[in-house]
Amino acid sequence: MERQVKIKDVFKPVSVHKEFYTGGSIALTNDGKNLLCQCRNHVTVVDIDQVSISRTIPDGLTTYNSFEESDYTDDYILTFALSEDNTLLATGHKSGIISIWNWKESQMITCWKSGHKGVLAQLCFNKDNTLIASGGTDSCVKVWNIEGHSCSYRLAGSLRGVISVIVFRQIKDKQYIFVSSDESSIRGWLLQSNSKQTQKYHLKGHFSPVTSILFDDDNSHLISCGRDKAVIYWDLKEEKKIRTIPVYESIEAAVLLPNCIELPGYEKPIIGTFLAVGGDTGKLRIFDVEKGTELYSSFEGDSEKNNPSIDHLLYDSELRCLYKVNSNHNITSYIISEKFPQCKQMTGYLDEILDIAFFGDHDNYFAVAANSCDIHVYNQNMNCSLLKGHTDLVVSLATSRGFPNLLVSGSKDNAIRVWMMKDDILNCVAVGSRHTASVGAVAISFNSSLSPFVVSGSEDNTLKLWKLPNLKYKTCLTLNVSKTEIAHEKAINSVCISPNDALIATASQDKTAKIWSAKDLSIVGILRGHRRGVWCAKFSPVDQVLLTSSADATLRLWAISDFSCLKTLEGQDCAILNCDFLNNGIQIISSGSDGLLKVWLIKSGECLTTLDHHAARVWAIAISKDESKILTGGADSRIVFWHDQTEESRLENLQQSQEKLEQEQQLANLIKANELLPALQLAIKLDRPKQAFKILDSLSSGKTDALKNLIDQLRDDHKETLLNYAVTWNTNSKHCFIAQLVISLMLEDIAEKKLKIPDKNLDGLIAYTIRHNQRLNTLMEDLHLVNYTLKMMQPAASQ
Repeated sequence: MERQVKIKDVFKPVSVHKEFYTGGSIALTNDGKNLLCQCRNHVTVVDIDQVSISRTIPDGLTTYNSFEESDYTDDYILTFALSEDNTLLATGHKSGIISIWNWKESQMITCWKSGHKGVLAQLCFNKDNTLIASGGTDSCVKVWNIEGHSCSYRLAGSLRGVISVIVFRQIKDKQYIFVSSDESSIRGWLLQSNSKQTQKYHLKGHFSPVTSILFDDDNSHLISCGRDKAVIYWDLKEEKKIRTIPVYESIEAAVLLPNCIELPGYEKPIIGTFLAVGGDTGKLRIFDVEKGTELYSSFEGDSEKNNPSIDHLLYDSELRCLYKVNSNHNITSYIISEKFPQCKQMTGYLDEILDIAFFGDHDNYFAVAANSCDIHVYNQNMNCSLLKGHTDLVVSLATSRGFPNLLVSGSKDNAIRVWMMKDDILNCVAVGSRHTASVGAVAISFNSSLSPFVVSGSEDNTLKLWKLPNLKYKTCLTLNVSKTEIAHEKAINSVCISPNDALIATASQDKTAKIWSAKDLSIVGILRGHRRGVWCAKFSPVDQVLLTSSADATLRLWAISDFSCLKTLEGQDCAILNCDFLNNGIQIISSGSDGLLKVWLIKSGECLTTLDHHAARVWAIAISKDESKILTGGADSRIVFWHDQTEESRLENLQQSQEKLEQEQQLANLIKANELLPALQLAIKLDRPKQAFKILDSLSSGKTDALKNLIDQLRDDHKETLLNYAVTWNTNSKHCFIAQLVISLMLEDIAEKKLKIPDKNLDGLIAYTIRHNQRLNTLMEDLHLVNYTLKMMQPAASQ
């Protein structure tokens, strides 16, 4: 008896991890639950626990009040500021517009033209949200009254260059504003109630632009940091420097920490005035500014080389959590109260995703190669960690079911690296550097009872076989090549190993795929037939079949026994970049340069479904062992999590069919019992216009009041559906009487704008109504003529 195979044809995106921070301004809410991040033309609100976007400002649901939406949706956001109480958000736009938002509801409150001659660079609220300051590249700072969006103060003349920092400060019930620009000094003005300002402070000490201005709790001291590689501790009362601390790097971000903290190397909590700074070296450093001493440099686990610079530092005083934002869009959080353990890392922007691979005993981790020399590793909670080691972009990844705790990567630095996981931490255990060009494809063997081996293919057209020795977790070995073959005439795009580790397949830009012996890399067969470069090759998990995908928009299945093409699958109208087997080898999933995924049935060659959730090329497909999860990634910087919901969909359709049958039986019972109102409501709910017509037709002859009473008892949405039915009925002369009657009974609601006939249907309704009217007029004329003829014939008949 043939086993019945269940086809998988329903896959739904259960979650999408996409870009949420592409550089620029960033802010943390007071409750520590959300980050507000600048992302291209929007501000995204990110839920930190879920690492997901909860809101985008502006978005499709944004309320603009009296403003035209088109005036703002295409106007790029250059900077933004969050009010101190987290109620308001200010955005500065490319056009010079300043917009004030209720960001929790995505509602614009007000906006106005700033009048700056240059680009807006800085925005800052005062403490009570009555004023907002804007600074630009025109060496001018304007202080605006938010309620009247009028310029209350204009600070210019003494400033030079781009405004780098603006800070409001309340000192002894007086409102001050501190500003720094490219001139490198810090100026402070007293803002008076008569719209006058007086410069009270002019602090000279820096020789490059100031990037941070901070105050202690009693406002008696000011701390400034700049790109001149110095931190200065100021006495505001005396207007003089207390201490200058050389930090030997350009400082881009600084934040004050609590007065009592725990640090590695200190047995007890220490007390003082502590400043965390970050700059172009990428190190996070902590200073005691009162003593001028450095207490801590970098965090455990950070690499000393090739660290991206730190652009922002944020501190959550409630949770005692410090956030570090790097130039590569990684956001890392640390708990201060527990000697700085790293608790979470998020990636705001992955750029183009080139490859994805599941690994771990239960596929609870996946690695991503995304236009970076670092490999991004995610767990189930989307907590990210970076694997550093490659010196150029990582372009290929590989794992295998036989060695789930090993990960192999290939890079443009012409090297491969083998990573081993132990205690949920990955460490590089082997490096191979024998290729002379970018390593575009890697694969690892399946058989866990034998020593693992790795195969790599490169743009140098060579295929290399690497035998892995006994790997030790904390030792990085240098790999030696067991065998090298010049495999193709052009770059190798894909390498795969058969499930029994006996064969190796390669796919190349030279339009061919080749099969090799895994023992000595001897050629076994050449597969010719594709008309363009072959992007991917995969062995079937159950049959002696090889699957290839090509830029000629076809998938081909090849017999390993005689290297003949068994079947060609056509239907994707673009280059097919990746493919793999599904459902125990009876189905195929493929991805194309148009951003579409297709699921195929091999037996019939039919495309069962098309999955559309990417906006650009889909390079990567990763399938979990149980095939319950599929990950895809591409040039749109999105990772889409697809789940197989075929069985759930089947059960849902079955349940809906059962409910539909029950409701249809209920409708028949209601009509038979002459319960017209519930019958009409149910007919509309089930979208049964024919049944609705019969119910209305039964009341149409001489019972207009009853019909009107029935329609008046319907809900507005049911009336709207019935009106659409009437518009359709009106196109048929057999049904036009009921249609005209229904429309006439609804004219009052239409006049009061409770109901609306769509514009696309209105022209047809008028045209058919005119036609019906002309036909009835002609019929009436004919009837009058017949009556006249009959009357004229009656006298003649009597004679």
